[in-house]
Amino acid sequence: MTIQELVTTWFDLWTTGDFEKLPLAEDFTHTSPYGIVEGREVYLNLARANKEAFAGNTFDIHETMFDENRGCIRYTMKSSTGTLEVSEWIYESNGLISKIIAYYNLQEERAAGRGIQID
Repeated sequence: MTIQELVTTWFDLWTTGDFEKLPLAEDFTHTSPYGIVEGREVYLNLARANKEAFAGNTFDIHETMFDENRGCIRYTMKSSTGTLEVSEWIYESNGLISKIIAYYNLQEERAAGRGIQID
């Protein structure tokens, strides 16, 4: 998949809640204000533990920029508990998402009462 296709798939699968099908590399890394999650299975376990907070949200994409193997996406995530402004760099390697670096306001996330567990 191209980086544009991967980004579209990423948002589609989170919206439908079918995150088990995310096209992640085995050595996938996700960096956010919560820290760094290393490994596809570790990330999916985190998503499973927080399914109520992560899945079924909607996304208003405001801007995208792409080059050969990376994209930057600025969006608003909407959930039953409120909204969250996010910017992410998503990296592609061998047709899979290899790395995401996410930027958002952790205090805003906590104030929304989403109760995300990272342990």
